Amino acid sequence: KENQQKISNLLENLPVPILSFDTNNNSFLANKKQRIYINHILPKLNKPEDFAKYILLNSHNPNAKKIFLDSLKEIKSKHHSELIDLQDNEYDLLCADGLIRTFIIKRAIIGSRLVLVFKNITEQRKITTLLEESEKKFKALALNMPTAISAYDINENVVFVNKHFTKLTGFTIEDVPNLSQWYKRSQPDKKIRNEFHNYWKILTADYRNGKLKKVPIIITRSYCKDGSYKYFNFLFSIYKNIFYIQMIDVTEEQTIKKELLNSHKQLRQLTNSLQEEIEKERKHISREIHDELGQQLTGIKMEVSNLQNKTNKSILLQKDNFISVLNNIDYSIKVVRNISTKLRPILLDDLGLNAAVEWYLKEFSSKINIQTSFKFSIAETELTKENQLLFFRIIQEALTNIARHANATKTTISLTNSKSLICLKIIDNGIGFDTKQISANLGLRLMKERVLINNGTLDIFSEKEKGTTIKICITRNNIS
Repeated sequence: KENQQKISNLLENLPVPILSFDTNNNSFLANKKQRIYINHILPKLNKPEDFAKYILLNSHNPNAKKIFLDSLKEIKSKHHSELIDLQDNEYDLLCADGLIRTFIIKRAIIGSRLVLVFKNITEQRKITTLLEESEKKFKALALNMPTAISAYDINENVVFVNKHFTKLTGFTIEDVPNLSQWYKRSQPDKKIRNEFHNYWKILTADYRNGKLKKVPIIITRSYCKDGSYKYFNFLFSIYKNIFYIQMIDVTEEQTIKKELLNSHKQLRQLTNSLQEEIEKERKHISREIHDELGQQLTGIKMEVSNLQNKTNKSILLQKDNFISVLNNIDYSIKVVRNISTKLRPILLDDLGLNAAVEWYLKEFSSKINIQTSFKFSIAETELTKENQLLFFRIIQEALTNIARHANATKTTISLTNSKSLICLKIIDNGIGFDTKQISANLGLRLMKERVLINNGTLDIFSEKEKGTTIKICITRNNIS
């Protein structure tokens, strides 16, 4: 009796709703917390089966009344000394305040009493219902989105594809039930398929583990069910071990981009051809000026000199006239040689890049008060004639810019090689400039175009009052 009283006192003051009855005489006991909810039906409960009358039907548990009655039968068939904890079920009840609440009822026999413990899950059920409705709306929205959407679980089983996915690719969820099948259908080449699949696994694993700080842009050519292919930009996110993939069709964009690249390539090839023709013409004109005009002027000088020797030297005026003519001829020969050299240095063709640059720097320093040095640490045989001409023209253009804009007193030029590259570096100690303004400088733009035509790279580093460094590199693949 003392134990029964202790149990009754304990049940009365517990902070959870409890309803119990004596299995011998069916007398009911509801504690304080429980009376708040079902005080209005307590007088109507003569036996446990009566409680089932007040259970409301709901969509989550339409058989709630039957389940409750069956559990009572099972409990009454047990010995009173046994402790029984049966399966939890949800029940909707109309409470004393007129509100419908959802409870999970736990059942157990303690001694001769059946104890029902009520857990109020009304708010939890509302949240669950809202989530379910939200998920239904999301699925309905995703299903009809004008963007291809698919989803797969942690085991790579595809769990959802929307209408636009099927419209774009031709594949249904039956065609691509998992990622392996998707890659098999969309990437017929086994090597490419394996590379893409492995890359995707690593990418998503890093994303899940927080190692991926920035989601990369993934644009891939994928084959459709009809054998055609399209370019897709793949965007992905992960929620509760479900991977959501959004596929944006960028085929037209990629086609235009490819056409532009081809157009640029053709323009560069045309530019290269034009430059080659210009260099050929320069070389031809340079030779013609040097050989033909230069020889003609030299011949005229010899004839004038002979005529001077035959003329009466006592006539001072005539002598002065001869000297003036000879000086003019010498100047003309010098001008012809300078024009010929500027068009195309003969040294470059005859003696190579090192000699041509050394000569050019000497001429440059004699006219511009800038100290120059040239370090040539590469064998001439490693450079083709085209590459020698490229580096020479770059040096010419760079020194012209330095003379015009840099206010430099010193310039260092070096041509070095590494395992895979040959690099030209031009450094000055001038005033520097804003590298964002490169596009406004015609000389630098021409320099960049020359380098791109030769599949090289051009980097310019400059700080105000700290000088400028120009670095041009070409790969050894371009060298024979």
